[in-house]
Amino acid sequence: NNATQIKELLGQGKIQIANHTFSHKDLVSSSDKVVKDELNRCNDFIFKHFDYQAKPYFRPTYGYWNQHLIELAASLGYTVPVMWYGSFGDSGNTPEGRIVQLASKWIANGRIVIDHANRMKSQHALNQILGIIQARGLKSVTLDEAFGVNFK
Repeated sequence: NNATQIKELLGQGKIQIANHTFSHKDLVSSSDKVVKDELNRCNDFIFKHFDYQAKPYFRPTYGYWNQHLIELAASLGYTVPVMWYGSFGDSGNTPEGRIVQLASKWIANGRIVIDHANRMKSQHALNQILGIIQARGLKSVTLDEAFGVNFK
């Protein structure tokens, strides 16, 4: 639903997309075929809608991973599994007040905090989150900015 805005932000280098599977299956308990299908279908979706390549980053569903999954994902070009420290809890219909509370709880120096693009947030909520970032003397960075573009 927000493809136009996301594409603009990607083009400006303000955000970055990582592969997170097509249908959010638990990859650790899935067959190799299912894992490959999930990552490839997500890759195809990202490229089709955003003309963007998410490799080498992927975020294992539910934070579940094992060495076999890491190696299998790497064989597809996803050499950098990305874990997180906190979430805005905004993957569903979380009230904006709660999203801002979670942003305040988790935003801190050096942390990866998940913000989903599943639905639009109001300008008021975005301004509150930006205020938290600024009040703490922080800035948002992309994965490439945090790790370096040649990070493998």
